[in-house]
Amino acid sequence: MGMSMRCFYLCGPNTTVYDTSFTWYSCRVVLINSGCHFITDSPSCQYYDAIYVKNNGTLTINASANGGGFKIMYEPTATVNDLTGSATTYTCSSLIFPTINCNDVGLRNVNQSEEKIAVYPNPVTSILNISSNLAEINTKLFDVTGKEMKISMFIEDSKNQIDLSPLKKGIYILEVYSNNFIIERRKIIKE
Repeated sequence: MGMSMRCFYLCGPNTTVYDTSFTWYSCRVVLINSGCHFITDSPSCQYYDAIYVKNNGTLTINASANGGGFKIMYEPTATVNDLTGSATTYTCSSLIFPTINCNDVGLRNVNQSEEKIAVYPNPVTSILNISSNLAEINTKLFDVTGKEMKISMFIEDSKNQIDLSPLKKGIYILEVYSNNFIIERRKIIKE
């Protein structure tokens, strides 16, 4: 059972998007280009939304939002207005966005259909397998409180594998990354 994830790309210049979506079942990644402004009232995900802001791009999280529901990566001259004061932020020297046709302004849904990720078995008792057609992936695992779990990923029989046997039974969130972007977020049940 995977969580739904949407990826949005703000094309520019001079694109402003007022986001009012509120659904706890669909997480998202928002890519904010230079000259674009994304204004949001709430995360769309039960865990957190990931937002990436290029230099000269702007993100505003209104005071009425749940700031803890956002993880924000931004370049040095990007503007992040977190009016909640509780979003998690990271400064990056450079962000590389996927190539997309941005001939006009607006919000584009990034097509991720070429990225195939399989995570199994789920529920899992010990070894979790991750198959992908991507050259390189990385993973992070979080408990339901958002605390990152220390796990080791290894490759065996051309599959990425994670040994979850040391973890307690429960629900975890697995994030799969490629080129520093979250490409998949899954709920994992450890038995």
